[in-house]
Amino acid sequence: MPFTSETATGRPRGAENKETKKLREAIAAITEGGVEDFQRALNEVLEENPSKYLELYLKLLEYTMPKLRSVDTNLGVNEDSIGGIKIEVVNKKANE
Repeated sequence: MPFTSETATGRPRGAENKETKKLREAIAAITEGGVEDFQRALNEVLEENPSKYLELYLKLLEYTMPKLRSVDTNLGVNEDSIGGIKIEVVNKKANE
């Protein structure tokens, strides 16, 4: 029987393969403090450079938590409802 989309079997759409699942579980264990050496290293980074620690932690979270997408609410804001917005650009060098 020739291969066609009707005869094809396999993993359902959106299903993770075994390696991806293992990777996600490992990274989740790391971010939850399950791996002591890694946690110790992160704690050292936290003490020396808190902003770098936060950057690393957020990068790890991308592998365990899906990113949220923004939603366009289209509130219909007009000038009457907010009273208007005035933006003034000032060149500091010209005023000195």
